[in-house]
Amino acid sequence: MYKGKNLVRCSLAEAGISAEGVKGFLEEIEKGGYHLHSFMLTRHGKVAYECSWAPYRLDEVHLMHSFTKGLVATAIGILEGERRIALDDAVISYFPEYEVDHQGGRLDRITLRTLLTMTNGHTDTAERHGCDDEVYAFLKRPVVNEPGSVFMYDSMGTNMLAAIVKRVTGYNLFQFLQLRIFEPLGICGVCCDSCTSGKDQGGGGSRLKTEDMAKITILYLNEGIWEGRQLIPRDWVRRMTSVQFEDSMDASNPDWEDWKCGYGYQVWMCRIPNTFRFDGMYGQFGIVLKDLDASVITTCGECNTEAVLRLVWKYLVPAMEEESLPENQGELEEELFRRKDSLHIIWPMEQETGSREAELLWGRIWGRDIMFPPNRESVLAASRVNNCFTSTWTEQHRTGIKRLRFEAAEGEGRLYYEDNCNHGMLPVGMSGIPKRGLLRSLWGDYEVWTAARWLDGGSLEMQIRMVQGEYYQVFTIIPDEKGAEVRLYSGPWDRRTGKPDPQVCLCSWGTENGSRD
Repeated sequence: MYKGKNLVRCSLAEAGISAEGVKGFLEEIEKGGYHLHSFMLTRHGKVAYECSWAPYRLDEVHLMHSFTKGLVATAIGILEGERRIALDDAVISYFPEYEVDHQGGRLDRITLRTLLTMTNGHTDTAERHGCDDEVYAFLKRPVVNEPGSVFMYDSMGTNMLAAIVKRVTGYNLFQFLQLRIFEPLGICGVCCDSCTSGKDQGGGGSRLKTEDMAKITILYLNEGIWEGRQLIPRDWVRRMTSVQFEDSMDASNPDWEDWKCGYGYQVWMCRIPNTFRFDGMYGQFGIVLKDLDASVITTCGECNTEAVLRLVWKYLVPAMEEESLPENQGELEEELFRRKDSLHIIWPMEQETGSREAELLWGRIWGRDIMFPPNRESVLAASRVNNCFTSTWTEQHRTGIKRLRFEAAEGEGRLYYEDNCNHGMLPVGMSGIPKRGLLRSLWGDYEVWTAARWLDGGSLEMQIRMVQGEYYQVFTIIPDEKGAEVRLYSGPWDRRTGKPDPQVCLCSWGTENGSRD
């Protein structure tokens, strides 16, 4: 199944998968305007089809969000198999240095098992902004319900499991997984965001490549065995990937059917029998179809992720269940291979003005500082900022965007910015063609694509999109003699409810040159 450290590739026909189903899936993704970033389909341990939507690439890591939770459960399963922990251990017993209210014994009844099944008894989650100690923040939350009785999805509980991994092994989560899972699977160059205390988050924050995700799903299809080695206890794999708590749901989308099928240990069950999924926000899916010996992998930027799952059930599952392949299977596979080169994310930049007029409009703002009034915004996407763990120090230094300036240099545009105590420069792709650069921010440094173009009516639209994730920030800059009105909104946004209302900043032209970096 493996060629060196890479998975073996095969044709859809060799995997027994109808190309019609894969074609239907991709066509409906395109027709519906879904923002998939990558897609991989495996069967019998081999990759039968893979593609990515430019500018995203299969060989680059992508933010996994809650896909990470399944990796935490993997580490816990290894430690339980080695009798270094027990699922009925009280969580508080691993952190004796904290003096907290035991709340009539309810805190003592929060165990590793209740962490794994999202049944800790809390009714809300701890604030992640200005959180200097995530363990203390978790332990002091009021335990309203009897632990083990009520499901409430809570990433902070998974962070506690990651903290326990570090306490027991001396290693951060990804250090431990590198030794025990990633190295045998040939996974390298991956990492996980940390909490403000320095521990790997666990509840989210990991970055994996699409093939890394596929390897993990195949490891679970093989009941924890890889190249003859039992990396995860077989009994743990069976328990983790079966229903451990039946009354599950997504509180934000209570009508979503695939979130009502029960919860395992940090993974969701699916409406397809004997199927579970690693599930990260915005559609980072590792769907494991046990009966078909197959997995479906997506990285994605969709808020309505149930819609993506419906397409998997509608097209891909039947494509693997068909007893015979279509007569034109070969032609369809050739068409699917050619289609890969044309896939790209459509950025909604419309009503572009002509090149001559754009040149004149650029001349109005080149080299001029756009000075912002007091604000709490960032050049980094607000949706990413809101999802970061931050310290008190970080929150105290959140001073907002101070200035932006566009300059022409060496035949390209450049954006100079002063943002929340950081100075930086990003190359700007003109006419909507993105350029890659490094964004320095209070919440970390991120590789981004930046593109801008003038629209009819004299407004400049600029988009700054993360390379390793789905987050983006859109600026609409409307200049006049006194300054500029700057409107900004963040994505991804839920297309069911419409584009978010922009934040509006009334900016002035600077009277002195800002510093360059």
